[in-house]
Amino acid sequence: ALQKAVNEDPRNIEARLELGNALVSVELFEAMEQYQTCAQQDPLRPAPYLNAGNIHFHTGHRAKAETFYRRALDLEPSNFDAIVNIGVLLTTTGRGDAAVKEYRRAIALQPRNVDALSNLGSLLIDLGSVEEGLRTYEEALQVEAPRATLRYNIGNAYLANGQVPEAIVSFQQAIDLDPSLLSAKCAIA
Repeated sequence: ALQKAVNEDPRNIEARLELGNALVSVELFEAMEQYQTCAQQDPLRPAPYLNAGNIHFHTGHRAKAETFYRRALDLEPSNFDAIVNIGVLLTTTGRGDAAVKEYRRAIALQPRNVDALSNLGSLLIDLGSVEEGLRTYEEALQVEAPRATLRYNIGNAYLANGQVPEAIVSFQQAIDLDPSLLSAKCAIA
């Protein structure tokens, strides 16, 4: 149906974007072509750049991904997804301090976004700011029902900080939330 909509109206950017999104799971090259066509037809729209950046990121082309994410941000400086994606990219390329700034920027836009809070918490802990990371995790817990992986991450942070009893409690909470979470079971053992 999407291909038909694009064939009937090649300038239908919404249908083309959705077609690209649908193709991502089966044909990356074709999906990328759809995003490029969208960008050519409407060069001021950030979504095709964001989506193309995602393809480049997941295929290991980090520099290209960053270029596309930054183009999306140039077009829409408050694009939450682009900011978070840049944070993830910066984290995976060893630029943690810059990633912290991006996550803080994202959280300023959406203070109740659990994923951004969790990413920031994990990164802070990895950078050695365990107490601040734990506080950030606690903020995430205040937003929605606890996630097993978040409780597990908190347990690891407590463990890294030498707070073994608190770590055990967090690991047990993770197991209570998801009994199949093997990593939490191993951590308690």
